[in-house]
Amino acid sequence: MPLNLHTTEQHAQKTDPQAPSALVIGSGFGGLAAAVRLCAKGWRVQVLEKLNEPGGRARVHHVDGYTFDAGPTIVTVPFLLEELWNLAGRKLDNDVELRLIDPFYRIRFDDGDHFDYSGDPKLMLKEVLRIDPTAGPGYAAFMAEADLCYELGFEDLGCQSFVSMEDLLKAVPSMVRMKGWRSLHTMVATHLKHPKLRQALSLQSLLIGGNPFSVTCVFSLINALERRFGVHWAMGGTGALVNGLVRLIEGMGGSLRTGAEVRRIDVHHGRACGVTLASGETIPADIVVCNADTAWTYKNLIDPKYRKVWTNAKVEKGKYSMSLFVWYFGTNKRFDDVPHHMMLLGPRYEALF
Repeated sequence: MPLNLHTTEQHAQKTDPQAPSALVIGSGFGGLAAAVRLCAKGWRVQVLEKLNEPGGRARVHHVDGYTFDAGPTIVTVPFLLEELWNLAGRKLDNDVELRLIDPFYRIRFDDGDHFDYSGDPKLMLKEVLRIDPTAGPGYAAFMAEADLCYELGFEDLGCQSFVSMEDLLKAVPSMVRMKGWRSLHTMVATHLKHPKLRQALSLQSLLIGGNPFSVTCVFSLINALERRFGVHWAMGGTGALVNGLVRLIEGMGGSLRTGAEVRRIDVHHGRACGVTLASGETIPADIVVCNADTAWTYKNLIDPKYRKVWTNAKVEKGKYSMSLFVWYFGTNKRFDDVPHHMMLLGPRYEALF
């Protein structure tokens, strides 16, 4: 159902009118999460969304009686959502039901065989050995290396900001330990020889739009994340998470404004001081947080005179593509032989990347 943005009694908490103000551009998960954190720190927060409903790439489409999530679907790090709800003084399960998927997903190979990928260590080993009876030691070695990448790449570096050469240099020892110059597929292939197992244990980077033949092996941490925290589905779809986050923001005194397209981030003395909307309206703020695409932000929202590094020429030289093509369809029948989360692989596995 469309989100009701009217203030209700549960949104009674008010922010100090003298508190500093923040504008958040974009109501995707990143923008909504930033807004929750700013509200928790006492800022007066307004989220600006150019579309008529929140969610960004996680928005919901309603077509011919069907409801479609626009992009992300599964949740692999529920504790990050729980943290946001805790900041608002609430519990995630009071507003959103996350349900563990079992199996996490089924990988169907082009010859009709399939691999059920789950969080059960015994079942996973059984699946691995069914495909290659000699793969036990290699699978154990892969999991150990994935755990190391989780420890170093997620726990240690995941929340670090790399804005200077010094920041990058500090990360070098960890990258060396992980041998981060290898691709994810190369790393998996050092432990497992069967092509089906190499595919099944390296395609996880596709969940974030990454080609396993080119992204760093650090992304093997996804395997460890899934084993630790599971793969979950939000009942009601991703829109349930979006609506829940909006309610958190409103309950903390923040607000969401839809149909508010930002035309320009205003800058004064080298600092963002507000925005100008497509309508011509200007909104001042102490800080501006932009969750729009980086290239779009630099090229379209910030005047070139304030971009000495990210010039239009540099932005134009970048190679951009959509990370995936999504095809939605509705059906009026059940397919009980198709699990909730299924991946179909064709014979041109590497070529399609």
